[in-house]
Amino acid sequence: MDRRKTLGALSPGSLNARASLAPGRYAKDGAKAAGWGGKVPLDKAMGRLSLAGPVQRRSSAYTTVKGSGLKSDPRPISDKQFQANCARTIITYLATHNYEYQINPKVLTSPTTKDFNNVMLFLLRQLDPTAAKGPVKMEEEVPALYKRLRYPFQISKSNLTAVGSPHTWPSILAALTWLVELLNYQEQADHAQHESSPESAAEADFFDYVATSYRHFMSGDDALCEEVDGTKAAEFEDRAAATRLDREKFGKLIASLESHRASLERKAAERRSDVAAQTAELSGVERECDQLRARLATQTVQPADAALADYHARGAALQLVPAAAKRGGGAAFEIALDRAAVLAATGHAAVPNPDWKGSLRPALCALRDRYAARARELAAERLALSERAEAAADAAAEREEEVATLRAEVAQLRGRHGAAVARSEEAAREAQARLEEATRAAEASNAGLHRDLAAALELVLHHKLRVQERLAWARTRAGKARDEVVALCAAH
Repeated sequence: MDRRKTLGALSPGSLNARASLAPGRYAKDGAKAAGWGGKVPLDKAMGRLSLAGPVQRRSSAYTTVKGSGLKSDPRPISDKQFQANCARTIITYLATHNYEYQINPKVLTSPTTKDFNNVMLFLLRQLDPTAAKGPVKMEEEVPALYKRLRYPFQISKSNLTAVGSPHTWPSILAALTWLVELLNYQEQADHAQHESSPESAAEADFFDYVATSYRHFMSGDDALCEEVDGTKAAEFEDRAAATRLDREKFGKLIASLESHRASLERKAAERRSDVAAQTAELSGVERECDQLRARLATQTVQPADAALADYHARGAALQLVPAAAKRGGGAAFEIALDRAAVLAATGHAAVPNPDWKGSLRPALCALRDRYAARARELAAERLALSERAEAAADAAAEREEEVATLRAEVAQLRGRHGAAVARSEEAAREAQARLEEATRAAEASNAGLHRDLAAALELVLHHKLRVQERLAWARTRAGKARDEVVALCAAH
């Protein structure tokens, strides 16, 4: 397969110029998989693979020292400027991530073992927060960490026993810088993933496909590589089919919109024609109005006179004018028109403006209230009469029903007992005659009793008057006797 190529002479800087390309960085659906940004355990963080597969299937990007098999670092790690740049990168990262210890370029020029352990533990906590919960042997954990992170150069345990020595510190400083850059790239990738647009998400998905395919390709697993290519090709086919369907839908929509636009244009043309016709008609009406105004200007009778005459005619029809009219109520609703007097007083012959608020409006309001009250009274009377009429109608209906029932009963009785009814009627007439005779006798007796009672009352009244006279005489005699007794008592 001639398409398989090595990385050639790419430098470590160019290899690390992108965010982490490790497989599993993002799932196919765009969801974030477990990664360094998610603070996974240290063993899983160290178990991540690089973009490439096993080292033996690809060409080395670095030179190899003959005889020892170890790769030589092409970076100028002994250069003072390079070391200063590395120290600046590490200090910036520590300062922006709340490093709890004091850090400055002097510390990173010749650090102590404690300084190195503090920095290394802090970086380990960025990968795995559980790293600092127990004792960590730097001589064992650091080389294993870098090896599992695919750091391309060897870090031996002997170098970590004297980290501040001039011959070991440059390589360790470069390794620390590499780890810091790796963490920075990871943060940038997480930030870009969280704030990515649909276009950038598609790019990330395609980039993930390229990374996965390239990893299988570099590892020599052609079957998996072909499987990934086939899956991605099927996805492209599905997207292409969906795009074709969308194009068909949009084509139909555009055709529908074009038809709708043509219909709207026809309607707009019709509306413009209608507007032109109405504008012409309006122009004719305006000309006619101008002619009428000119005719009115030449007339001796002014429009105000006609309006005033119409006002008076309506007032007379409503019996509001003159003031002595039936509904005038003594209010002066008439408007007197004396153009000569108005012209002499105001300098113009306009119709005088009556006192609407002071006189006319209150009088009209009072008239309205009076008739409204009368209308309410009539409505109440009408309602009462309606209720009485309904009650009388109900009572009449009931009486008619009773009469009809009685007539039916009488007819039945007459049919059954005709002779008895005749005798009963004769007996009733005789009884009625006797009743009338007894009534006349009783009335004559009552008249005699009334006369006797009147005579007795007259006697009683005469006796009463006689008794009252005697009582008055007795009171007079008693008073005189009392006076005599008093006088006698006073004399003795």
